[in-house]
Amino acid sequence: MRICPECGTENSDNSKFCRNCGSSFENLATDDLGVGQNKRNVGNASNQKNKWIALILNFIGGMIAYCFSGIGHILYLRLYKRGLILCAIGLLITAIFGIIAIFNDSFTVTLLSLIFGFGLIIYSMYDAYKCTDAINEGKQLPLLFNAIDSESMSKSKVIAVILICVVALFALVGAIILSPEPDYSPQLTNGLSGDIIGGDVEDYDVQIKIICPVEWSASIGDENTSTHYEGTGNRTINIDSDDYEVIAAAVQKTKSGSDNLKVQIIKDGKVVDTESTTKDYGVVTVSATLDGKTFANPSSDKIQFKITCPVEWSASIGGDDTNTHYEGTGNKIIEVDPKNYKVIAAAVQKTKSGSDNLKVEIIKDGKVVDTESTSKDYGVVTVSTTI
Repeated sequence: MRICPECGTENSDNSKFCRNCGSSFENLATDDLGVGQNKRNVGNASNQKNKWIALILNFIGGMIAYCFSGIGHILYLRLYKRGLILCAIGLLITAIFGIIAIFNDSFTVTLLSLIFGFGLIIYSMYDAYKCTDAINEGKQLPLLFNAIDSESMSKSKVIAVILICVVALFALVGAIILSPEPDYSPQLTNGLSGDIIGGDVEDYDVQIKIICPVEWSASIGDENTSTHYEGTGNRTINIDSDDYEVIAAAVQKTKSGSDNLKVQIIKDGKVVDTESTTKDYGVVTVSATLDGKTFANPSSDKIQFKITCPVEWSASIGGDDTNTHYEGTGNKIIEVDPKNYKVIAAAVQKTKSGSDNLKVEIIKDGKVVDTESTSKDYGVVTVSTTI
């Protein structure tokens, strides 16, 4: 009978490893093993390990976080080095895919992180079962990943593995802190124009005045072209009115909070349109006619704004000097009498986080004259048309 000097468990005379703790009997003197002695471990029957406890602990820990995938090895089997290595690998998977997701948040990255994460959980459960079986039968513990003799690793090597994973975790935290905020910018169209100029230039008779204490983004132009702006605080953007019949601006707060966002169109020193909002990520849309032309009599048929969205949304629809606010959930068609407008625009925003698609169409005389869509968090869509 061999008595393990580490835990006192009885083993057969031919055992090379302790069936309870896995300690090696090689290079130990006979006296140290208590061979031939009548030493008994009090309560020895209880030294048989349940094959399922460590497995279940690893599953629960891994589902909470990948870095807890080896918790069963540590708490139940007392295979500390082995459990720490499994936990460290889980931490490394979390850090690597977390950093990648910050800069490339795609379905492929998410899928790969799940494959590696759940693969580690399943392996740790399997390994816990095999280790428990080896301990109960007094056999040598299986190699970790069929390559690593974890119990023979020096403490310095185990600490080195853990430190590498901790550094990776700090890298993840740093990437999160330094990553740019999501782009919630509304877009009028896909085109770009260099005709809209920022700054305080006296030669321009039209200005878009943005009054907001926090970060904002804006898209300014007409139904064919638009220019994107970002900023913090108040700003006046000058417009060359000679190049536009109609000008529209969609401005959104890109920071959460109840700060007031106010936007004005100023023509010849007079405010011709103004709107404001205090909502989280609130959107303001303003528009005005610049060339003074007389428009032909509009059709008596109403213009339809078709909103296709499975989640909650809010909309601001109007033009010239008036805008009407709408809220809803799911698909909706809003009809507007074109007699009241020379140009009409709509800014629609998802008011619930998620990747659900928001699509907005303007239907005039039975034809779609403008359409835009987005699947961003709190995504904004802006469409417009001349009546």
